[in-house]
Amino acid sequence: MAKDSYTLFFDQKDHLKELTAAGNFADASILYEEQREYFDSKAKDDPELSSEISNVVKNVSTVFESDISETMADLDTFSWPADPSNWDSARLKLQTAERILAIIPTDGVFVNPSYQPEGLVALKTKVAALRKQVDSSTATDFIAYDHFSGEPFFAVHPGSFSAKEFFVENPTALPAVLKGRSSAEISKFADQLGQDNVAGDDWQTISRAYVNARLEELPKKNRKLADVLSIVSAAKSAGYEVQKLDSVKVGFVEVTSRTLLNQGQIEFPASIEVDLPFDIEKSELDTAFESSTANNADYLVVFDVALAKVRRKIGKMSGRSSKRIVGYKQESNPKYTQLQNQVTATQMRVQTEAMNVNMAQSQYCYGLGCMGKIIAVAAADAKRQEAQNELQNIMGQLSSTPTMIEVPVKAAYQYRVANVDASKTMTVHYYVIDKANKRYFKSTFDITENERFEVAYGISETDPDAKNLAGKQDDEADVADWEKAPSSVKLSQLVDHYLANQSKSKRMTNITALRKEMLEDRNTAIAKYKENTFEESTANDPRFDSVVAIYTGTSLGSGFFVRPDIVMTNYHVVDEGEFVELKMHDEQETFGKVIARDAVLDLALIKVQSRGKPVRFFNKNKIELGSTVEVIGHPKGYEFSITRGVVSAIRKSKSVNLAAGSDVLFVQIDAATSPGNSGGPVFLDDYVISVVSWGDARQGSENLNFTVHHSEAQRFLNENLGGS
Repeated sequence: MAKDSYTLFFDQKDHLKELTAAGNFADASILYEEQREYFDSKAKDDPELSSEISNVVKNVSTVFESDISETMADLDTFSWPADPSNWDSARLKLQTAERILAIIPTDGVFVNPSYQPEGLVALKTKVAALRKQVDSSTATDFIAYDHFSGEPFFAVHPGSFSAKEFFVENPTALPAVLKGRSSAEISKFADQLGQDNVAGDDWQTISRAYVNARLEELPKKNRKLADVLSIVSAAKSAGYEVQKLDSVKVGFVEVTSRTLLNQGQIEFPASIEVDLPFDIEKSELDTAFESSTANNADYLVVFDVALAKVRRKIGKMSGRSSKRIVGYKQESNPKYTQLQNQVTATQMRVQTEAMNVNMAQSQYCYGLGCMGKIIAVAAADAKRQEAQNELQNIMGQLSSTPTMIEVPVKAAYQYRVANVDASKTMTVHYYVIDKANKRYFKSTFDITENERFEVAYGISETDPDAKNLAGKQDDEADVADWEKAPSSVKLSQLVDHYLANQSKSKRMTNITALRKEMLEDRNTAIAKYKENTFEESTANDPRFDSVVAIYTGTSLGSGFFVRPDIVMTNYHVVDEGEFVELKMHDEQETFGKVIARDAVLDLALIKVQSRGKPVRFFNKNKIELGSTVEVIGHPKGYEFSITRGVVSAIRKSKSVNLAAGSDVLFVQIDAATSPGNSGGPVFLDDYVISVVSWGDARQGSENLNFTVHHSEAQRFLNENLGGS
């Protein structure tokens, strides 16, 4: 609106007067804003200018005076707090007032607060006060409101909060309203509110309240897991996000067989996709029912991978042609020849330009005509110099260019492309246990995945196109990565399988019997696996049947049966642990509980669930030095290995675990032992003469292994089992 410049004869005041005289008060108001600094500085000393500005204010304010007056009158009837039946009226009054305020301009003369009409200022103040009063009562109104039979709260309440904003500011309001409500009431509340209108956490709160209400509505007595899972499944289908249950605890324990893992029978893991509100934990089968998840659960799901095998089938293999570099040969460099030709041509040009200079210099001239000669000579010499510079540049390039270059010699070859059909098969045993009703269900399901790869073999490293060719095909790493990747199992898939077969559930006698049944199922899987394996035979050496492998969760040790259900091993194998997992020579797995231990002797006894063949201890007082002995154990995890040596000495020494206490009688042997042999038996013929304990591994030492004398082992056994 303002002009680009003003003069002494037409300044901003003159411009303002010109606009007001024309009745153009809107433009005059804009001019004020644009030249506010001028008008504010001049108006206080210029009554005429001040009057002109007041005239502008009056005229632009007149347009809104009636709206402001009517709105103020309407708000005078506004009463708060109000009964919900009057909320809609209050909301309309506030919204109308705020709409009026929004359309009154805030620019022009109104940028100066002192020019804003008194009525406008009063309306702003009143609306702000009422808005604050209404908003501050929103939390109280929300709690007191009947959400389950009336209109949606946020649709009728005059407060300015959206549902999402309100729940962020008032995190306890939602649980307070939903507490104790029926599933039908919560469902109606959720439908009216809408998932999109609340944050994710608040929707989960609603979901959790709904499912818990459904569960509470089930009969307390004889409540079935199938009913619980059906409710959860239906809630998820309805859009609820259920991540935790309050009134019912469902635990999920995944157990893993170390034997199957070590044997490679489980070649890829299972990945459990937790899409149901279960408490998840990994455990061992022997301790699965003692875990916190199991103890806290009303229902327990035990998941056991019995088999996970991969298989490849190589189908059609075809040849593809390409070329590879087989050598190099020397050839003339075409670049060098090109530069040579350029040098010759440029030399001729230099000579020509030099002749032109001489010709120009030899021309006769007189008077002013000599000025033309000078110019001609200078021009010719410039061309000569230009040619000379170009010649030097080309000769520099020529000197740095090799005369001969190496050219690759290529030869055709063929690489192969194979169609690889890879498959992964996982067999899973799972058990659903209803602890309250003492019933359980067990089943087995298979997961099969197939993938086809086109794998390139034999792409030459010297093939210039090798990277491009490899990029078009898969490679062995792609196949291996797919094979090693976990197979995903959704909890909901497992539950659906259970719900479809729940009628087959059985009465559970007790946890011990069920654990034994699980162990038998696992051993059945192991037996099936063994049917297709090929291995060495120890049929002629029954001593192996007395030896076991002991897994403690962090280490592997050896042991041997000293009673049909008692295994002896080292103290440092079991340490202070209570339960261990054992694997027998026939590959069967079992569990054991440590019942006795002696840190000084480095011996321990384990009560075993299965039964084995006890060893016979040596019963003579003398052992001939140099006698051949054999150690059976699991050095470095190489299970059921036998090593041979001789008796080196019989000597007493301090305990390997404690320097205190009496010396321990050891049989020193030179048979090879390694970590994993600890606790294993040392045989003299068919008799155990000692128990592997420790080795002297100081630098320079070789085959200095110390084993607990059979007399110490038998004394420890008798003291704890009474010679039974």
